[in-house]
Amino acid sequence: MDPWSWILLMFCGVLSCEAQVIPSFTLNPQGGVFGSGTSVTLRCAASGSVSFLVWIQNDLVTTPPVFGGTLTIASLTAAMSGSYRCLAVGTGGINVTSSVALVQIVGIEGESVYSIDSMNPTELTVNSSQPFVTQACGNFTNVTGAITYAWTIPPDNPIPVSHQTVSLLDGSLFLQFPNANNNGKTYKCKATVTAPSGSQQVKVGYLRISVAPQGEATSVLIVQPQSLVVNPGETAQFLCASAGGSSPPSVSWMYQTVSGTTTNIQSNAYLDFSHMDIVVTTVNAGNQGIYTCTSQTGISYSSTLIVRSRPVIDASNSLAITPVSFLYGVAFTLSCNASGNELTWLWYHNGMRLSGTSGRALVVPSPTLDDSGIYQCFAYNPFSNVSATGNISVQTLPATFTNGTALSNTIAFIGQRFQFTCKAQGAPAPTYRWYKDGVVLSSSTTISVDVIGGTFTINSVDATFAGNYTCVATNQNSDRNLVFGSVSSSANLIAIGATIITQSLPADLSIQVGDRVSLPCLATSAQNTQLVYNWTKDGVPLSVTGGLSYTGAGGGITISSVRMSDAGLYQCTVYTLLLSSMYPPVSLRTNYTRITVSDTPVSPVITRLAVLSGTALSVTWTYSGLPAKLNFFLVQVMALGSGIWTNSSTISQNSVTMTMVGSLTPFTAYMVQVVAVLNDGTFVGSKVSTTMTLQAAPMEAPSGLLATPIGASSLQLTWKVMCISARVVSLNDWAWRCLNDITPQVYCTNECLYNAKCMSKES
Repeated sequence: MDPWSWILLMFCGVLSCEAQVIPSFTLNPQGGVFGSGTSVTLRCAASGSVSFLVWIQNDLVTTPPVFGGTLTIASLTAAMSGSYRCLAVGTGGINVTSSVALVQIVGIEGESVYSIDSMNPTELTVNSSQPFVTQACGNFTNVTGAITYAWTIPPDNPIPVSHQTVSLLDGSLFLQFPNANNNGKTYKCKATVTAPSGSQQVKVGYLRISVAPQGEATSVLIVQPQSLVVNPGETAQFLCASAGGSSPPSVSWMYQTVSGTTTNIQSNAYLDFSHMDIVVTTVNAGNQGIYTCTSQTGISYSSTLIVRSRPVIDASNSLAITPVSFLYGVAFTLSCNASGNELTWLWYHNGMRLSGTSGRALVVPSPTLDDSGIYQCFAYNPFSNVSATGNISVQTLPATFTNGTALSNTIAFIGQRFQFTCKAQGAPAPTYRWYKDGVVLSSSTTISVDVIGGTFTINSVDATFAGNYTCVATNQNSDRNLVFGSVSSSANLIAIGATIITQSLPADLSIQVGDRVSLPCLATSAQNTQLVYNWTKDGVPLSVTGGLSYTGAGGGITISSVRMSDAGLYQCTVYTLLLSSMYPPVSLRTNYTRITVSDTPVSPVITRLAVLSGTALSVTWTYSGLPAKLNFFLVQVMALGSGIWTNSSTISQNSVTMTMVGSLTPFTAYMVQVVAVLNDGTFVGSKVSTTMTLQAAPMEAPSGLLATPIGASSLQLTWKVMCISARVVSLNDWAWRCLNDITPQVYCTNECLYNAKCMSKES
């Protein structure tokens, strides 16, 4: 409970407070520094739906509580120091606090409540090339009271304008581009601290300036404007100061509106251009934009002015529609789409603040009947606030079965998995209980009962599972003490021998227009059952017309002459009917077969070409044509550049789609293709694939290595080498090169074997 909740409970019941408009303070208390033993009066005032005002000290209600807009404290003591706020309690339980008033208590006159530790050095040497110089008046600590500063020419004469000095708010002396007027001059700083009791302490320091001539100085910005957020009607002031350069310091201002229009600020009538600062009086939304201050040297700084706007509830606010109904247990979201800047949102339900809600959306994840009632949204910023109210109703729906979700008599195959599904709808969502022959069921190693999803599963059916099953769907509250509705459905289960598909569809087929194709579908079933076969093409029941007929055992179909329109996805479904009862049939589906039809014969497709050695490789391919049309496969190879295809392998078994190719030449590029030879003598070849065999190894290692010195830093190596019996790779590989007087730098050949002077590529 927050610190002020007990106050709210004193003046209104939790459910009897009706939230209205958030209170808004028109007068905030003002703090200050006060002497010990004196008295102080703090005042506040608020508008709106205010029940009463009460005062808070250091986040606790004052003791005793002080009500009303005036708090008077007599004979101040140190214990009374701290923060004071005024709490406005709304008639609807909406609490708003004023700004903080800080009250500081200091000792009686004569007590040491402040000190000036030291003054700054009395000598300062500067260069005329410096754009500006600042010098603090002194170091001040533990100061309680007001400090004022005064810089003069001793004894107490004003500093001439020609000295180009400014006394800053922090007491520092600001000297602009030092020159001869400052050289040798002494400046006096007087710091005066005034205690709350009126007593004063004064300290004086002196500063002597010596100016050393240097190069030309550059103008810089020493005070940069800061971005502001203000309320309409207030005053906004942007500060900007420049120093240095060869002429008196100055800045220029530009103003860019929200729409992007740029204006010279000195010619803008509603802005007061005073020296180097900009003052915008009686601010309104039209003053928003970017204010840019630029020095003589072109250095710029920009600041932004934002004017707070009164929040406005958007027309899409869901709370504007009342009443609104939502279902029990189904999450809903309320939105408070207010426009404005610096917005904060508060949500209330039946006059009580909803904790953890501070955004424009309120989500109720699992509503119950307790979530019905009046919802209020407050959108506010430091300028104003707006609210919206909605009457929300959470409703229940009794459990009912949706179309086709009640149980019906059915057949289960022995040895197979079976599942009953019972689906009811309602709010809240129903839960389920299952019974067999009147006995409640629960999950075990053989069955699974899903009380949430409404399914009952038998892992492996046997004859003992035959019987009458009942599903009961009930929806009730979370405490299970209030039932909103209950429905039930029953059905008989018969366990019989399983129907088994013994002959299913082949893999996908690619066939030619005019071919004859047969798709088998055959199943066996238990006694006293009948099997019915049904075919679909692309999910649509297939009619046995137009050259398509059932053929062979079971429910296979044959297309006597394939057309282009026969391409598609085929599936066979086997229905098992129990002859002695009116039980609905049980369906069993086969796999799919996709038939692709083309105007040309189907070609093999090489899927993998693997090099095994310098003389062998393997070829793998696929073939989706009709097996009945295929005679055999022929694998052909051709050395690149030879122009002669060689029949390497003949594969008569049409189910074999891989072979080895041998007796090849090492390190040779080969082209490979697979040819399907059809029964009518047609040759259909695959696309050509290319690969290269591996390099063969040398038959002997080099021998007779001899090193002969050549000069002071080189050796010539000679040896006897056995060249390989196949071509070598290239000069970029580790091949040996023969060097002799006749044909230098040629590949090793039999002619230079044993009598050649050979070198490696590194020699």
